Amino acid sequence: MEGFFLNPALLWGTLLVGVPVLIHLLTKRRFRRLPWAAMEFLNRAHQRTQKRLRVENLLLLAVRMALLALLAAALARPLLRRTALFAGIAPEGERNLALVIDNSYSMRSRLVQRTPFERALEQARKLLASLREGRGNRAVVIAAVRKGGQPVKEPLFHLESVRADLEAIGAETSYRPADLPEALEQALQALRKTSGRREVWLFTDLQRANLMPTNGRPGEDPSARLKELGAAYRKESTELRIVDVGPRSTENSGIADLRMDDRVATTAGELHFTASVRNHGERPAEAALRVTVGDPPAARIFTTERNALPPGRETAIGFTHHFKEKGFHAVRVELEPSDGLDVDDRRRLVVEVKERIQVLLVDGKPDQARFENGTDFLRAALDPLEEGGEDRSPFLPTTISDFNFERTRLDDYDVFALCDLPVLPAEKVRELKEKIIAGRGLLLFMGEKTKADVMNQTLGATGLLPVKLTRPQLHTGPVGASGAVKLGKVEFNHPVLKLFGSEQIKPLFLEIPYRGWFQCDPGPEDALVVARLGDPAASPWLAELRVGEGMVLWFNTTANRDWSSLPASPFFLPLVHEAATWSLAGAGAGRNLIVGRDLRRSFSRFPGEVTLRTPLDDRVRLTAHPREGEPGRFGVFYEATDVPGLYRLAAKEGGLPEELFAVNVEPSEGDLRRFSEREWKALAPDFPVRFEGSGGVAPADPGPRGEKGEIWKTLIGGVLVLLVVEMLLAWHFGKRLA
Repeated sequence: MEGFFLNPALLWGTLLVGVPVLIHLLTKRRFRRLPWAAMEFLNRAHQRTQKRLRVENLLLLAVRMALLALLAAALARPLLRRTALFAGIAPEGERNLALVIDNSYSMRSRLVQRTPFERALEQARKLLASLREGRGNRAVVIAAVRKGGQPVKEPLFHLESVRADLEAIGAETSYRPADLPEALEQALQALRKTSGRREVWLFTDLQRANLMPTNGRPGEDPSARLKELGAAYRKESTELRIVDVGPRSTENSGIADLRMDDRVATTAGELHFTASVRNHGERPAEAALRVTVGDPPAARIFTTERNALPPGRETAIGFTHHFKEKGFHAVRVELEPSDGLDVDDRRRLVVEVKERIQVLLVDGKPDQARFENGTDFLRAALDPLEEGGEDRSPFLPTTISDFNFERTRLDDYDVFALCDLPVLPAEKVRELKEKIIAGRGLLLFMGEKTKADVMNQTLGATGLLPVKLTRPQLHTGPVGASGAVKLGKVEFNHPVLKLFGSEQIKPLFLEIPYRGWFQCDPGPEDALVVARLGDPAASPWLAELRVGEGMVLWFNTTANRDWSSLPASPFFLPLVHEAATWSLAGAGAGRNLIVGRDLRRSFSRFPGEVTLRTPLDDRVRLTAHPREGEPGRFGVFYEATDVPGLYRLAAKEGGLPEELFAVNVEPSEGDLRRFSEREWKALAPDFPVRFEGSGGVAPADPGPRGEKGEIWKTLIGGVLVLLVVEMLLAWHFGKRLA
């Protein structure tokens, strides 16, 4: 019944047709017959008119019953299928439209003369023009990509406002990918409270990456979202119509990634960069890279050789550059020649270049002879020559005792190495964690002065310890004596140990004995054990823990010869270099963002007025707020990174240099492969969907025959006609009786 009436409960009103009959029966007079000679003459005259009066009364009764039945049916709002026979009786009913405009950046491709986005706007305008004002029609326009926090409007009767919303969407340029299933779900929610016919119109290029996004819940099957959405549309009696405005060609190449191959950037020598160029199409292509380093007019600009781009594959194109000055530098690459979708033909990378990597060595045994204390071997490995010149080490170590650690300013250092510390001040541990979160590195070495409970209660409690220490294991004999253990299971694919994984070096590296170590329990769930000792408990020897943008590397041995001969071996120097650079591998990740991600910066002191200059040269003032739970620290953030390019952050106080942030588009949006109607129906066969047009063809008649239309207005007209007929009949019959 609900499929034919919008208010089926009001059909009970049809019972009112019995009211006139009931009144007739209740008021019907009954006579007792008495013979009377004088009435015989009147009785003969009455018999001649009785038949006519009965017909007139039945006609009036029928008209009144029909009037009440039509009134009840009109209130129930019946639906009638619009066919050629009933087109005039069942005119187009109230229509509730949600127009979803795919405004992802793939819709800006110029593979044909007009972009898919321009065609989508044109078709949406035509659809709105087909709606007539004052007929109860409502509409709402929804951008598939909206700025964060913008709610979806409710459908409006005032169609001129809807047209203004459509033009506002057309005036904005979006550089984000779209989650079209999410947009379709929002459109369904917007129409849920409406009555009448519900239609969702999607204007899109049918890009597979947007219809089958992989950024949903972990482990979620993207196709399952279409099936769930189809069930919801069917339940809500809502039809989806897809207008295909995309080009038939899907040929496109784009820069998928730009990275620095060196883990740290210094002025010591040339740095190596790699751009990954992906050919998303089905035909081979060729391209070169135009590289720009720095800002004009001092920028270095050069072009690489042309490279073949096989279809469906990524091609790595490398180049080098030697930065002569420290600070923030921007590297920009562009494809030459550019193609129809030029947004993904450009990519930027911000690199923070240092003169040397500052390493703070904190020594828990500072009063010992040379190479007997806790850090001399580390210092020698980090800076073997201890002099300047072209062959100088990229590391500059500074050694302090554990007594001076609490009074040392940590802002000036990139890597911290804590060696056999008996005590760790809680306040200093909190400050240390802030630095690691911001992208600094932490190396931890154990020793005889290390106390398990102190390490667990300080570093462990603050999330800076990859394991939980239990008790030390020590053998009193010399390092190579019986009772010492060697390494057991080792992951030589890990970046820190990869140098030692060759067939020639691996056996020698594994032969180093260890006479002291800590037994451990598992630490945080995200900690990674890279190597284990060969003791019965398989104690961890090297463990890694990522903290924010930084990293902690924990070694279950000493940095001197107390527990092993490793520091005096030829393996120690490359091991320390690899560990120090790997601990900084995540630094700078917060400076290279994807469109839409928040830009954040924290300060160890109040920065005063902070100004951000966007790629459009707009200047935005940011307010620094105290960071919750971090006394003395302040932070700023900017969430409107909607335009790719360079963002420049400047703080007024503290003598801080201008900092650069690079914002790039999501590279997956460059894949223009399409999602066909056949694939859609194979995945979600029960989805009430119709595909309108192909390659930008105009949509079909927005009100085709065969759909249900409301006829309550026709019924109300019938009620009025019957009222007039009833009055005329009653007047006419009464006049004759008179």
